[in-house]
Amino acid sequence: MEKKLVIEGAILVIICFLIGFGIGYFTGKISTYKIFLAKLAEKEKEINWYKTLLGAFYPPLPKEIRSITGKITKIEGNSIWVEYQRKMSRFPLPEGKNIEIKEIKINTNNKTKIVGLEMPPLIPRELLKNASPEWAIKIISLQFEDLKVGNQVRVTSKENIKGKAEILANEIQLITFKGQK
Repeated sequence: MEKKLVIEGAILVIICFLIGFGIGYFTGKISTYKIFLAKLAEKEKEINWYKTLLGAFYPPLPKEIRSITGKITKIEGNSIWVEYQRKMSRFPLPEGKNIEIKEIKINTNNKTKIVGLEMPPLIPRELLKNASPEWAIKIISLQFEDLKVGNQVRVTSKENIKGKAEILANEIQLITFKGQK
């Protein structure tokens, strides 16, 4: 009987030891997982902090685009085709892969305003303080016929033009510099 009691006691001790070991093991696993989650949250906070720093130097790409600047490549009817550069990534990529050259068809109607901007040549900042009116930007009203292939233009639209191949222009600005033909 005494031997049976010792064996039962030994089995009970082993069972209690195994239960205690299992509880300790799983509690440790849970604690390790909680520590991992805390460290992960800390790293995410650090990453977000770095993202805010990068945002000052590399702002996010706009969700909407309402104007483009480019060169006229073709004129047909009341439409022009403009070649322009579009940013593909907010961060610089090797070999200029963050810039894509696109072409867009610009339609005009009788409400489209066409103006010429005659820009002054670049002058040193010190001279701007005493600049004469000849250094001012001149705005000249133009007709569609005044636009030529190769002209540098800025096109604005009332609609979001991001990702579009054809738009209606609200205003077309022909950009020239004084002394440039």
